[in-house]
Amino acid sequence: MFKKVVASVAAVALTLSLALPAGATKFKDVPSTHSLATEISYLSNAGVINGYADGTFKPNALLAKKHIAAMLVKALNLPTTNLRDPGYRDVPKTHQYYTEIAAAYTAGLFEASSNFKPESNISRAYMADILTKAFQLKSIAHNAVTYTDVPSTSAQYRAIQLVTMNNIAKGYEQKNYTHTFEPNKLLTRAHFAAFLARAMSLQSGTVMQYVPNKNYTYYFATKDQYLKMTYEGQDAGGEAGVYSVWDIYDDRTGAYYGYLNYTEDWTGISYFSNAVIENTVVLINLPVTIGLKYSLTPTSQNVFEQISEKILDTKATVKIAGKTYTNVIVVEEVFGTSWKNAQKRTTYITKDYGVIGIKNHQGYWRFWLDKRIAN
Repeated sequence: MFKKVVASVAAVALTLSLALPAGATKFKDVPSTHSLATEISYLSNAGVINGYADGTFKPNALLAKKHIAAMLVKALNLPTTNLRDPGYRDVPKTHQYYTEIAAAYTAGLFEASSNFKPESNISRAYMADILTKAFQLKSIAHNAVTYTDVPSTSAQYRAIQLVTMNNIAKGYEQKNYTHTFEPNKLLTRAHFAAFLARAMSLQSGTVMQYVPNKNYTYYFATKDQYLKMTYEGQDAGGEAGVYSVWDIYDDRTGAYYGYLNYTEDWTGISYFSNAVIENTVVLINLPVTIGLKYSLTPTSQNVFEQISEKILDTKATVKIAGKTYTNVIVVEEVFGTSWKNAQKRTTYITKDYGVIGIKNHQGYWRFWLDKRIAN
């Protein structure tokens, strides 16, 4: 039953040259090539960060604790009235950030203390602690990582594990394949913005929630075709896990056109196809957070290969064929036989439906869900 994915000449022929923007921000010192441009843009669009009057964000500057309060108030939409006075001696009521600091204190994000130290910088461990509280992160045991510099006896152990498990902040892989978190390393504005954006965009769920509902038949449109997708059955795919196999037919002629395979027992999800959507594997590690990246190296000059993948959004609202979908995961994929001939494509995925649409490198719908009908 299992249908092996093979590259087609037609898929290779569709390869086009394309510049590869990683994201776009309004800050002149955060170009689209910045490694955290997607996350910074996400916070900017959400109104959480505004930058400076000169149009810069100063991504490499260390983050002041007072700015964390301001960002959390906006990110969590915290109340700014009827606040408890934190009583910090260095944050009088006349302080520029008194309201934001008091709001975060009232929400239980800051501890009682004599002083707040609003100008002080924060460490990665402190970031883990405050984001764990702010977003009430849950444990996902299979995503745990052992950090050699964060023993289980550490006061920050639980928080660091939680931001790791939820794909918000990862550590550093060492040459001997061990991992460190560097808990005492001070955070830049760019890195805290990235961690906060990932926490805000956190989209959890189970693997089975992101595959198509087997009780429906799906109808997809392309520029030239109208396709019907039906569930064929389940097949073991070896190392790749267990697949649910979906056959695709031309709805007008009944001719067999291709297939999609969805894995069902990984911690992530993969989508396979033939030339309908150009031989692809989309990998999503759950839970999903914005900016999460994967990179692959093309292995053959004769095969249409995936080079990289990046999560652009996890809670998008998308309208396709008159239906509005919410909490849509948007994945940017880059393909080619090398970076020189790379092509970008964007895939849209949501719970209970799986893939609902794909846009080509020009931003036009190439493959989209028109409707689904109960069996």
